[in-house]
Amino acid sequence: MTSPIRISLLMLLLCLLNLKVAIAESGLDRLSYMVGDWKATRYFKDPRNKWVKADEINVTFEMSGNGKFITADIQQEGDQRYLILSWDQYQKKYRAAVMDYSSGLLDVYTGILQSSETLMLTNGKESYNIADGNRIFNRYVLSQNDAGFIIESYRSIVGEGAEWVQISKTEFSIKQ
Repeated sequence: MTSPIRISLLMLLLCLLNLKVAIAESGLDRLSYMVGDWKATRYFKDPRNKWVKADEINVTFEMSGNGKFITADIQQEGDQRYLILSWDQYQKKYRAAVMDYSSGLLDVYTGILQSSETLMLTNGKESYNIADGNRIFNRYVLSQNDAGFIIESYRSIVGEGAEWVQISKTEFSIKQ
């Protein structure tokens, strides 16, 4: 009689452990490498399509909201943004809200991990900017590397082929 109870308890324990592992392997913990103090070096492409260093600043990414958000106030020359990253546990997607201080726009991005080290976030159909009457969609690609991580920015202008064109990248490395 005790065997079925033991088996039931063992199965319950295994289910709870699997659930705990599934929770631990999803969400913001996969991006926890971003949390900390970083030296951020931003690059743009010149007319010859070569990367040119624009500026270098210090940025702190923090975990907030009891581990529900990763935030950063990124104050680069001519590009001030506040970033909030979260994990949507219901839709199994990452979300980012980006507040652009210069334009006053709040943009919402969603995305999924493309690989264990690459997160692609796009403002897709949720929101977009307009320039010269054309809709502009933006994309961020976050990828981890040996020195830290990189955030690449892409833009797609509807009416101009709608291809994704990389416009900048910011390399985050450990502050010296």
